[in-house]
Amino acid sequence: MLRTALIGALCLGVGFFAGVFAAPTFRPSEEDRLATDDGAQRDLRAAGGSGPTAPERRAAGELDGARLASLVKALPKLNAPAPAAAGGTPRPPVSRDQLPAKVEATLHEYTRGKTPEKLAIEERRRNGRAYYNMEFEVDAVSSEIDIDEDGKVMAWETDVAIPELPPTIISSIAAALPGGVPVTAELEHKEGRTIYEIDVRQDGRMMEIQIGEDGKVKKVGPK
Repeated sequence: MLRTALIGALCLGVGFFAGVFAAPTFRPSEEDRLATDDGAQRDLRAAGGSGPTAPERRAAGELDGARLASLVKALPKLNAPAPAAAGGTPRPPVSRDQLPAKVEATLHEYTRGKTPEKLAIEERRRNGRAYYNMEFEVDAVSSEIDIDEDGKVMAWETDVAIPELPPTIISSIAAALPGGVPVTAELEHKEGRTIYEIDVRQDGRMMEIQIGEDGKVKKVGPK
């Protein structure tokens, strides 16, 4: 009888442990986990602590996601083409042999028949009409000129060596900027006016002065 009882007890013990290890693992659902978290957060707040609830964390995640999307959208697109210049689609550079005959004749006149050491030509448009902007260098002197399609000069400017400035211009500089030393000078013609634009160093600072051909000062101020 004792042997029978011991065997029975052993079987019951084996059955118990087999049931424990064979039982399926309990995994709480997301709702249960969030509810538990909320309870823990409430307990923490009641104890004087603080912390966001699950709904608050979800809302914060949505806000962070929206903010990230807006930031990504605001980033400039890599390798995006540059915007077109005012007046229309940018045009490729123009070679001299592509210039209309009248434009070429005017350029020839302004370069005094010499071949420029440097020459850059760009076709542009104004009020629906084409014109040509040209930057060139002849005898180490830089110039720029705008010529319309009929060969008419619209504007031009050229560098002027300081020793070549007329005496009236030198006198105007001395009167307007006492003690000033001319550094660079340009002669510019635009909208029917021709002026000298000169950078002058005075008392350690750079000034800019504009003087008409007649020697009258048009503008003076810091550069």
